[in-house]
Amino acid sequence: MSLREKQKTQVRDLIFQTALKLYREQGVSGTTIDQITQEAGVAKGTFFNHFPTKGDMISEFIKIETDRIAEETLSLGPRTGKESMLAFARRLGEFGEKNRELVQHLSLLRDRHPRFIDGEIEENAGLMGKVAAVIGQGVNSKSAGYSKVETLAGTIIAMVTGTVHEWHLSEASFKLPHVLVERMGLMNRLI
Repeated sequence: MSLREKQKTQVRDLIFQTALKLYREQGVSGTTIDQITQEAGVAKGTFFNHFPTKGDMISEFIKIETDRIAEETLSLGPRTGKESMLAFARRLGEFGEKNRELVQHLSLLRDRHPRFIDGEIEENAGLMGKVAAVIGQGVNSKSAGYSKVETLAGTIIAMVTGTVHEWHLSEASFKLPHVLVERMGLMNRLI
C-alpha cells in the first residue's frame, strides 16, 4: 500500500470513528455532516469523497459489525450447526439492541431509497458466505447434516432481515435478541 493510500485509509477511518462517536452521543438525526467533519478536522468534501451519505456510512458500519459477529461466532470453536446459528442470532440481536437507532435508521433508508436495496443485495451476498461458514462449522465437525448450506444461509438472512424490519416498524416493541433466537430455534426444528 502506497503512502497516499495509507493516508486515505487513515482519514476514512477517522471520519468513520468520529461519526459513530457522535451518532452514539447525539443520535443519528441529531448529528450533521458538518459536525462530523468539524470534529474530525476534515473538509466537508473529504467526507463525501469517502461516504456519499450518512446512510452509506451506517450501512458500512452494520456490515463491518455483522462480519465481526460472524467471525466471533466461528472463533467459539466447533459446535453443531444449530448451536452456531443460535449463537449468531443472539449476537446479532444484541448488536441491534445496542445500536438501535443506527439499525432503525438504515431500515428506514432501505424502505425509502431503492439504491440501498441494491446495496443490501450486495452486502447479503458477502453476509451469506459468513453465515454459511457459521453453519458449515457444524457440518465440518460432522455434527450437523445440512446438505445445502448456502440455501439455509439465505433463508436465515431473510429471517433476520425480516425480523429486524418488523422490530423497526414496531418501534422496538420486542426484545430483538429473544425473538431472533426464538425464530432461529423454530427454523432449527423445521430443518
